[in-house]
Parts: sequence; C-alpha cells; structure tokens
Amino acid sequence: MNLLNKEQFNNLPKSQGDYLPEEETVIHTALYIAESGWTFYIAEFDSEKEELFGFVNGLEQEWRYYTLYELNEIIEGGWQMVFDTYFQPQKFSELKPTIKPLIERDSEGNMIDI
Repeated sequence: MNLLNKEQFNNLPKSQGDYLPEEETVIHTALYIAESGWTFYIAEFDSEKEELFGFVNGLEQEWRYYTLYELNEIIEGGWQMVFDTYFQPQKFSELKPTIKPLIERDSEGNMIDI
C-alpha cells in the first residue's frame, strides 16, 4: 500500500487565500480511484496544513478542500489511488467539458444510475 505524502505535492502552488473564478483556476494534477471512477483535480496545496484544494468528481461534483489524511484513509480502506501521469496543467474552463458526472439525479434529487 503506497500512502501519499506531502513531498509528492510540493511542486503545486500554495494556497493564496485568493479566490479566482472557478473557470480561471489552474488544475495542476489529478488523482483517480480506478475502482470507483472518482477523480480529484488538484489546484493548490498547503504543506503546513497538508491540505489540498481542487475539484472532486465523485458522488457530487464540487470544489473543496481535503487533506492528505483523508486521501490516505481511502487508500488504507483498500482503494487504489493513482496519479494521472498523462495529465497536463490546464484551466478548469478547458478541463470542465471532459468531466462526466458519475451519477445523475432526478428532479427530486434522487440518484439515477448512468
């Protein structure tokens, strides 16, 4: 089991506290969980807090902060988390059309299998 560590993210921009419009945010790397289809698109990393910021495509599609601890809990739970080695940094506006939701919801908010 290979856990994530902060050295793997030291080349990412540090969180500035400035909020760019989502479309202008640059995504620098991506991690995915092959068994579930979840992908974490990472824009920033705070090495002191060991906290990442980015867009998550999972049960929901959302911008959020998450910690290395949280990601390592996923790995320790038996899931394989892999860096997308072919990923090229790009603005979210360029990436967004390629991101397909893993689930859809009906008008009442209930999940529908795709």
